Amino acid sequence: MWIGVKDGKYHMRHVCQDSDELNTYGWTQHNGRDFGHQVLVDQGLKLTTSFLKSKSEGSGYGGDWAVQIDVQTDKPELDNEMLRHGHLFFYLADESRHVLSLAGTNLDTDKNSLLASGSRSDIGDWQLHLKSKEVLELHYSGFSTPHIHNLSDLVQHNLGAQVRKFGQLLLSDSSEDSPNILVFQISASIPFKADIAFVSGTKVKTSKVKERVSRLTGASLTSLLQDKQTEFDVKFERRFNVADKLEPDSTIVGKAAIANMLGGIGYFYGQSKISIPENSSLAIFPLQLRGHDNFISYWPAELYTAVPSRPFFPRGFLWDEGFHQLLIWRWDVHICLDIIGHWLDLMNMDGWIPREQILGSEALSKVPEEFVAQYPSNGNPPTLFLVIRDLLDGMEKKQVHCH
Repeated sequence: MWIGVKDGKYHMRHVCQDSDELNTYGWTQHNGRDFGHQVLVDQGLKLTTSFLKSKSEGSGYGGDWAVQIDVQTDKPELDNEMLRHGHLFFYLADESRHVLSLAGTNLDTDKNSLLASGSRSDIGDWQLHLKSKEVLELHYSGFSTPHIHNLSDLVQHNLGAQVRKFGQLLLSDSSEDSPNILVFQISASIPFKADIAFVSGTKVKTSKVKERVSRLTGASLTSLLQDKQTEFDVKFERRFNVADKLEPDSTIVGKAAIANMLGGIGYFYGQSKISIPENSSLAIFPLQLRGHDNFISYWPAELYTAVPSRPFFPRGFLWDEGFHQLLIWRWDVHICLDIIGHWLDLMNMDGWIPREQILGSEALSKVPEEFVAQYPSNGNPPTLFLVIRDLLDGMEKKQVHCH
């Protein structure tokens, strides 16, 4: 999350949407697994975010990860305080309502990089660290809530109260009891750079937390990210072999195309709403059993999938996914097979898959109510067959190795 400036006014940026009118945004590189590089230009503000996942000895399930954020401006208008100062917000949210612990109420990254900690059965104990060479002003707020789809509103409400009380655009440095969401605000003079590192399995004797945090921040992180950028470029050429066929500018577009396809992949969990046809045997059930809006709930399901569009359609669409996977299997066949498996798991006994997957409160928050229910009478052309046929052809030609 960050605060942008437009027409002399502050604007909160969080969920990807066209109405924010960013000059540009998107992944320039992303390998679908453990690395991505993204550039966002919001008026005179340029944000570059890069992430890296790392599995090391002692880390918990899923390993560790780090994010490097670089803030620049192409409008060095030093007389304008709004353009001289940057406000970034990053947050940690546990949807299972595990309590997140602050490292302390006086956060000072010069003396101690630890910001927060906690524990989960799947990854063990974990810690969140922040490191930067610049002088940063750091503030926080903690929330206890079952929802995260309205996090923008919670943060803006907190900031608004602070502005009215003290005239400062800074979080309140306070927390609700037993918070499952911690939001941290970095405020600093532009340009500045900050590294955020998450390490898991921190109570294991061989965890070497200090060394792992050091490896995932500073010059070491910058070097690891540069290596990943080179790996991406090499793999792109190996997979698509376009160097002799395309101009350099077209190659850049090609890399952005595959990066944004991979960077748009997400994991969703929830229940689809299924409309009950008038002639269905289910229509005889009383309203309290089938829902007041004449629908029933599909079984609780998980879906790992690419999405057609980050700002407009950030959820799974059956028709689109067949086309997405024609590209993705050529980059990483294992990601493709995982996604196809998730989609096929959504098939009911009639062979039908709900064509639009609106799973979970975040996905629901982006869809008008009248478009939520899915109709068993509506089906998409079975584009997943295109991918399955393509994969079988590739296996026959020894272009696909699925071991």
